[in-house]
Order: sequence, then C-alpha cells, then structure tokens
Amino acid sequence: MTSALTWGADQVTCANDGTTIRGKFETLSKTTVVIKQSSDETTTISPDDIIEIRFDREPPPLQAARSNERSGSYKAAIEQLQKVLSEYTGRDKRVLTEIEFLVARCQARLALADPDVTQTALTSLQSFLQQNGNSYRTLEAMLLQAQLLIGTDRSQATRLLEQLRSSGVDGFAIQAGVVLGRALLGEAKPDQAKEVFDDVIRNSHGKATALGAHYESRIGRAECLLMQDQLKQALTELKVVIAEIPNDQHATLAKAWLHTGHGHRQSDQPQAALLAYLHVDILYPDATAEHAEALYQLTSLWEAAGYPERARATQSRLLTQYPDSQWAAQNKE
Repeated sequence: MTSALTWGADQVTCANDGTTIRGKFETLSKTTVVIKQSSDETTTISPDDIIEIRFDREPPPLQAARSNERSGSYKAAIEQLQKVLSEYTGRDKRVLTEIEFLVARCQARLALADPDVTQTALTSLQSFLQQNGNSYRTLEAMLLQAQLLIGTDRSQATRLLEQLRSSGVDGFAIQAGVVLGRALLGEAKPDQAKEVFDDVIRNSHGKATALGAHYESRIGRAECLLMQDQLKQALTELKVVIAEIPNDQHATLAKAWLHTGHGHRQSDQPQAALLAYLHVDILYPDATAEHAEALYQLTSLWEAAGYPERARATQSRLLTQYPDSQWAAQNKE
C-alpha cells in the first residue's frame, strides 16, 4: 500500500479555476499533463492551463524564486534560481528541467524590457528547447523565443508563431496570434494585424484560460484603429475593455490606459491624455514597461500644461527607475 506521505507531493495549480491538484505526475508532455491523485483518480491538464507546477522534494528556495518572478523581480529570481541549480544534489531530472526553464523565462521577461540581455535569453531558450523537445514547457519556451525574435529575426519568429498556432493547444495558439498581431502592428500593417486580432478575439471568447489573450487582442485591435486614425472608435473600444478587465490584471489595464492616452494625444486632448497616463503611473507602477512609457509621456504633458516642476520630477523618476529603457534614452537632456 502507498503511504500517505508519498501522495500529494507533486502539485499543479490550474489557471482555469485556480484549483491546486496534488498527487503524482504520470505524464508531462508537450500537449498533456496527467496527475494521479491518492484516490487513484487521474486528471488531465493542458499545458496552457498551468499557473505553477511543484515537484516532490524540490528545494524550498525554489518557491522564493517563483515569488520574485511573479512580482517582476526577474534579476533576483535568476540569481536565486542559479544558486538553487548549483547547489541541487537531488536526482529528480524534472526539478532540473523546471529550474532551467524558469531561468530562461525570467531572462526572456527581463529582455522584453531590456533589449541588452536579449541574446542571453535567446541562448538559454534555444538550449532548453534542444534538450526538451517534448516538455510541458516546450510551447511556452517557443512563444517566448518568438517574442524576442520579433525585433531581430521576424521570419524565424513568424515560423515559430505559425507552429504554435497549429500546435493543437488552444492557449498557446491564441497567445501566438496576439504576438503575431503585434508583429504586424510593428510593421505598420494595421489591416492585417486587425484580422489576426479579430481571429484571436473570436477564438478566445468565453475561455477562462485565454482571458489575457482576449483582452490583449481587443487592446491590439484598438491600436490598429489608432493607426488608421479611427480615433473615436478606438477610444470607445478601449473604454469598454477597461471596464471588463479584472482589477488584478495590472499589466493589461496599464496597457489599455496607455493607449487611451495615445488616443487622446492624437485627438488633441492633452488633459484627457494626461489623466490616462496618470492612471498608469498611480495605479499600475508594477507594470514596468507601460509605467516607463507613461512617465515619458507625462514629462512633456506636465511641461505643456505649465507645471515644469512636475515635469522635472517625472523625468527624474523615469531616469532613476528605468535608466536602461528606450524611454529614458529618449528623455535624457
């Protein structure tokens, strides 16, 4: 008979309903995770429905690293993860694979805000994928790789995104559509981007695991409208989506308010733009990429509104908090 201590050691937390399932993993593949519970009941989970996985007897400091990643402290998380990796003496290859992936993911998320570390992240992701072609983390690693390649190797990024869109795992297929739409926006192709975003919106509607992608695509669609000078419609759509986004989705809300500010600036409504950017500054400073851009926009708006001291204070915060960002580079005197 299996002892009670053996059961419940592995666990997975699901995005769909927030539940945590404990048991023993029987399958950990690119498209399927199967966990067997103490009752002998087995549950099958799609990799796109995973918030977090923990393994039996994994090093306790690993959870602290995960916590730092969730809070956006990627450098601290990487340091902790590398320390755990160097000190790990266990024989569970699953733990080693998970740590290697988490390092690569933190590096990738750091690189999305700081292009100087992009190559380091790409090297880590490529190494992970070469050694783990059928891991439950494979598709997520491919998505991160595609996001980083958009700026340097768009054709390779597009190939990866198309593979993800045909992967059969809805969540990653949908997220790949979001990234592809943003790539088309970056190429100033709003008509094509809007088609991709509309497709994602249709496919993600009502799916709990795809809510983030759904809102991202609606914001992306509004960006297309801004690029097409359909300002009133864009602002209307942004107002509607802001009312629907859950309060805990700070980065998504920050992005929606940021583009609301852009829409008001294009509409020659500087006061409304200032208020929109202030929403990002005051309510969502943890959304670092959006916060840096909001500070950049606020600097000039405060100056134009006749508040030079506030402009200087805002500029100082931008240069202090985000010295390596593109917005700090543009705002240096």
